[in-house]
Amino acid sequence: MFVHTDADLGEEDEAAEIAHDEQRWKLADTDGDSKLNKEEFSNFLHPEDVPHMRDSLIQVFVKDSWNVSAQFLCRLNIRCNYLVENAVFHFA
Repeated sequence: MFVHTDADLGEEDEAAEIAHDEQRWKLADTDGDSKLNKEEFSNFLHPEDVPHMRDSLIQVFVKDSWNVSAQFLCRLNIRCNYLVENAVFHFA
């Protein structure tokens, strides 16, 4: 069994994870006070239960799917240098 720890993340991965959490925080903060009440915090923890937050889950799924696909292509050594050097896809 593999347990994910922060030590497993590179600096770029950690920065991307923090950026995603900040985006999800803002989506959960429906009253815009930069603080989460009990309901907003529940929405932050479980975005799949809230219609207006599902887009953030879709973005993470698409990004993760792309990363897995890119890693597969790199392992096959197909245009790996082009993909990496030209950053074909950008995710916010």
